[in-house]
Amino acid sequence: MEGAANQKNDAHFLEMAAALSIIDFAKKDATELVTIDGKAENPFYKEFGIKSNSNSLIFENLGDSTQLQLKKPLTQYTKFLVYLRDKVLESTDQNWAKNVNISNLLTQPFYSNYLKRFNQYYVEWLNEMAHNQRSFSPLNLNVNDNNLFEMVKNVKPNISWLESGKNYNRYDFLLSKHDKEILKTGSQEQQFMDLFYNTTESLVKEKYKF
Repeated sequence: MEGAANQKNDAHFLEMAAALSIIDFAKKDATELVTIDGKAENPFYKEFGIKSNSNSLIFENLGDSTQLQLKKPLTQYTKFLVYLRDKVLESTDQNWAKNVNISNLLTQPFYSNYLKRFNQYYVEWLNEMAHNQRSFSPLNLNVNDNNLFEMVKNVKPNISWLESGKNYNRYDFLLSKHDKEILKTGSQEQQFMDLFYNTTESLVKEKYKF
């Protein structure tokens, strides 16, 4: 194939916008997608637009419907990623971690091969979009215990004075809370993912109202 390995382009926001068109298409009722002899009857023609023009896009530059599709899941997953990156190895003695047997899970292929590799690709994807033209960089990955909730650019998080400088305490509290709610009948991997999904969902709603 011409170009092949030598023709590797960085990820671009336009590719994500194009992927969203697939979701839009899938939501159409079959009655709206009639064809005659292979040609669309009453075809739709759509354009993708942004709310405000900028060479460096963040969530607030996007249209309202696009924000609804992207803000919550991307922020949730990035919250999950930074916990695994910075905190999970220090958390093996917590009750929620013992209940999902995190010490064992961290040695299994699910985590050590597949999940870590996926997260590596996810960070590469975000970084490539952030450094392309036009860039898309809505999230700050350079966070720590002091500014963990200042992850969404240009969105002021709801932080109490008790959480100042101890952001991971709130994260751990919610992990312990949701650990009591998840089904224990699923696999260890499923319990782990359910726990972090429910926890990051609570964090995103609490801190950003997404």
